[in-house]
Amino acid sequence: MALIRALARYKTKQKIILGISILVFLAILPATVYRLVSQNWLIAFLDLLALSLTVTIIIFTLKQQHATAMRLLLAFVIGSGAVATCFILGANQIHWVYPAIIALFFLLKPHYSLLFSLAIIAAVLPAINNDNFSMQTINVAITLVLTTLFMYAFSLEMKTKQDVLRNQAQIDFLTKTGNRRAFQTECESIINAASDRDLHSTMAIFDLDNFKHINDNYGHDVGDQVLKFIATTAKVNIPTEHSLYRLGGEEFAIIATRANSQAVAEVCEKLRVLFRNSPEYKLAPVTASFGIAQYNHNEDLSGWMKRADVAMFVAKENGKDMLSIAD
Repeated sequence: MALIRALARYKTKQKIILGISILVFLAILPATVYRLVSQNWLIAFLDLLALSLTVTIIIFTLKQQHATAMRLLLAFVIGSGAVATCFILGANQIHWVYPAIIALFFLLKPHYSLLFSLAIIAAVLPAINNDNFSMQTINVAITLVLTTLFMYAFSLEMKTKQDVLRNQAQIDFLTKTGNRRAFQTECESIINAASDRDLHSTMAIFDLDNFKHINDNYGHDVGDQVLKFIATTAKVNIPTEHSLYRLGGEEFAIIATRANSQAVAEVCEKLRVLFRNSPEYKLAPVTASFGIAQYNHNEDLSGWMKRADVAMFVAKENGKDMLSIAD
């Protein structure tokens, strides 16, 4: 149970890297011991090198550092290890290529996995051919290619389904903006990066003023149209490096990386004026109050959001339809 709780804080990709790394380590370790005892120094050295790299990958993954680099390094260790095994120990080691190809499709994107797998196949065929073109060589080549193509098709299908599920999980159905989960993911990413780089990031939370009045007097259909109008107007008029999210109800948020609070305030002022002066909803005037908070180092997400929320409530208390910047 303790191990399950410890692994819960890791992302799925990190768990995959850890799982495959541990399996690779356990697969190589007995062979390394045998070759050391047998004094087969060259192969033992290569095994120890692979073990060292695998342990390095495990350590960095446990520290949640350099995930992409560790994934690429692990793919290289697996692929090069399979090829080297076939060349050094002979064609009877070809069976190691099959799990290597499968592992690549769990580590890399489908297109990269396909290219890497075909490169491995091209590299090992000379090792199993031995200058004697035989039916066995053809059979091995065909089964390796089929394994690669089946895994490629499977990976594409899984990626398509994952993209659909990810969009459903992170996109607000009504406004087609990011939802609260996507907002939290983006904020956590900013907070994690802030410890390594001195980047200005700013959050703006805005809430539509008197939105209940719109719903009560004009109906929820009009209310939904207002929310769509707000989302569309904001998406079109914020810089491309800013992100828009609907936190719930009539509350939205903007996350701006590489922008301080003053720069974000200028963007929000532009939106405030556009909302208020829109000719589309003269029967149901739309205004919004904005709270802006620049990220402070060593601040957690709840503290960052609280400062933006407090600033927004200050704007509402001061008469609504205005901006307030947190200290």
